[in-house]
Amino acid sequence: MKTLVSKYLNARIGTASVNAKIRTYKSPGELIDIDSVVIGDDIEGNAIWYHNSEDLCYYWSGGIDETEFAIKDTSLGSDRKKSMLIMAEAKDYFWRKYRNGISELTGVTIEYNDVFSLVFQYLNLQNLAIPTILYFKGFAIPTNMVIAPKSEFHFSLGSSISREGQQEWGSSGIRVRGALVNNAGDYLLTNYHVAAADFLNANILTYSLKDEKQIRFCSMPSWNNQFGSPNRIGRLHSGIFNEWHDVALILLRPNLILTNTTFDGTIITGHLNVFNDPDHQGKSVILFGATSGRQEGNIQSVNASQRFQLGSMEYYKENLIQITNYSEHGDSGCPVVFNQQIIGLLIGSDGLFSYVIPIQRIFNTFSLKL
Repeated sequence: MKTLVSKYLNARIGTASVNAKIRTYKSPGELIDIDSVVIGDDIEGNAIWYHNSEDLCYYWSGGIDETEFAIKDTSLGSDRKKSMLIMAEAKDYFWRKYRNGISELTGVTIEYNDVFSLVFQYLNLQNLAIPTILYFKGFAIPTNMVIAPKSEFHFSLGSSISREGQQEWGSSGIRVRGALVNNAGDYLLTNYHVAAADFLNANILTYSLKDEKQIRFCSMPSWNNQFGSPNRIGRLHSGIFNEWHDVALILLRPNLILTNTTFDGTIITGHLNVFNDPDHQGKSVILFGATSGRQEGNIQSVNASQRFQLGSMEYYKENLIQITNYSEHGDSGCPVVFNQQIIGLLIGSDGLFSYVIPIQRIFNTFSLKL
């Protein structure tokens, strides 16, 4: 398979690694004859490399624009974790390709049942526009189609946490600490669309207390407008709402007694990164929602993308965990736990599955720890 080089690309000898010896380089416009595909060093989220049958060198696939092609006798292989890296990149590529042009498309997940596949979710199955086999960087990837409504964010009146004076309510997530000197303190995690819904409605997608003169208090389990309310737990500190996040941090008031123990006595002892780890597909997890209570289910997919509906607005959310747990309005922001370890915060559901932001991504972005 001959492919066209799109940027200057080093030719690596012996292995698909940035540490391998460089024999030469290819310039934009040159051709490379690819005979196989391997998983090598991750560069910019892309770990797929090509082997050149002419010079016996390895080339990072990020330097070649051609994407939708197959190479004979190329398969994902038996290493599921390496295969997951390929599937994750393929899922992101095809989700971005199809989501704007197919209004009936509500999401896509990676699933493993003896073989990996991309499962596309539709409002209906009358106008299927996605082939049953997709070709991606040498691999042939099977697809499945299922009916699923658009996802909705879960907040409502009567749940356990809110901003004072605001009608949107959701669930408390988990108590965390800042890991750096400049963010020292104790915080409670929840969703941005819960604690900063008024900002979201105004299309303000980030919040920082340092940029604000007004203090925005948060209360649990309910709010009132009296200064010094006994339910007041702290103030809105920061938050982000984008394709990868729907997270708000509430800076807790000093000496507040709030532990990471759920309402049924479960103690959250740590955190676990299950995103993109196929070994955790099918594992049992527990959701602790303010409305639904304790709900048990399983991890359906460790990498999912979804279209969410909020009023008349639609938002795309990337790289989520899909779980079978039942969730309701008011559960947004609640912890999802595996073996007493939090794996993420719930953001909403489509009525069939619920969706979770991986906790490790939140910790990395906001420099947090338990």
